[in-house]
Amino acid sequence: MNQGVSLIEVIVAVFLITLIFVGILGGYALLIKLISFYSAKSIALTIAQEKLEAIKSLNYQEIGTIGGIPSGNIPPEEEIVRNNLKFKVETSVSYVDDPADQLAPQDPQPGDYKRIRIKVSFQNPFPGQVSLETYISGPNAEEISGGTLKIKVINFEGVGVFGAKVELKNPTLSPSIDSTYYTDQNGEVLISALPEAIESYKVIVSKEGYSSDRTYGRDGVANPLKPHLTVLTGKVTEASFAIDKVSSLKVSSVLASNPETKVPYLTFNLRGEKIIGTDSLGQPIYKYQNQLTTSENGEILISNLEGDIYHLSLDPDTGITLEDTSPPQPITLPPNSYKEVKLLVSSANYLWVKAIDASTSEPIFGAQVKLENQETGYQQIQPTDSKGETVFLGLESGTYTLEISHPSYQTFTQSLNISGATSYEAKLNPR
Repeated sequence: MNQGVSLIEVIVAVFLITLIFVGILGGYALLIKLISFYSAKSIALTIAQEKLEAIKSLNYQEIGTIGGIPSGNIPPEEEIVRNNLKFKVETSVSYVDDPADQLAPQDPQPGDYKRIRIKVSFQNPFPGQVSLETYISGPNAEEISGGTLKIKVINFEGVGVFGAKVELKNPTLSPSIDSTYYTDQNGEVLISALPEAIESYKVIVSKEGYSSDRTYGRDGVANPLKPHLTVLTGKVTEASFAIDKVSSLKVSSVLASNPETKVPYLTFNLRGEKIIGTDSLGQPIYKYQNQLTTSENGEILISNLEGDIYHLSLDPDTGITLEDTSPPQPITLPPNSYKEVKLLVSSANYLWVKAIDASTSEPIFGAQVKLENQETGYQQIQPTDSKGETVFLGLESGTYTLEISHPSYQTFTQSLNISGATSYEAKLNPR
């Protein structure tokens, strides 16, 4: 008996063939990208080798970067284009204090030889990089003298942070210093043969995904806890910096009498307890202090916060009172964490509005609610939430004009006398 092919079988066959074809195309595209990636990596290696050979051909005294220690004419960063691909070339040159002849301060001339590091990175087709390193000694290496900075970078548990970026700047010297270093496995950087200078070495420590730490000048902070560093010839200056993975805090503003009702566009203050010093009057200067505003949904996500103990407050002149927070203050935010906190707020006079469909009594989401008082100049526009609600806080008692608009409904206008806690349900007619 002859058996034909059904329509379903044809559809399934076409579907399977399409899947196979798409898979082949996807694999081919990935293969092309991988070939391009390794080609870019090969070019990056060639560029790094060329740079290293060019540096080796210089006289020992000439080997240094612009703004670095040692100083020279080698650019610390440059961009090179090869085969229509962009490559970022980073060059660092630093003195090395060899422990074979003791370390500073026992070694009065710590510039034993120079370490050259070349990093070539690219972004297309995938991010990648190549790094090369070599050491060069010269005939006059031991004639280099100066002081030494020993920088230790730790997390909040006291463990050394590997790969932290340490920026060293000193514009008071000639030539000025503007150089970058990275911590080793122990979280340390040893910078030798630095010119002597009093409280003028600015240090900034950072790492992607981490908080930052730094020194401060007395021109910005009268009494800094970490002033710019001092370097003395033949001496070692030690300094510690603490960084750790950043955290996030989600803040929601809600009505204290009904926490299910979000309060949009609430401006609040957020402050940590860590200080960087005091001002001329002895008042603390906080490391983090910011004024923020929740969104139209009554929420805001604050990212890249340092692990700290945080306090939230409202300005008293807003007419809005912070009744409580959930959880209660202060808010302890450990490193690498996420927390949510609700601000439970109220005011002496406020308006709660609900917009509903006049025919179905269903709540209207996304209606624009404008509240205006021409006598005081107050005007605020807020959207309704999924329950058709919004609330206006911090109002003065008086007569207001309420206007509600939505593309699917006729514009609604009503005059309201607001005093104390005022509620109003507006019924909108469909267009």
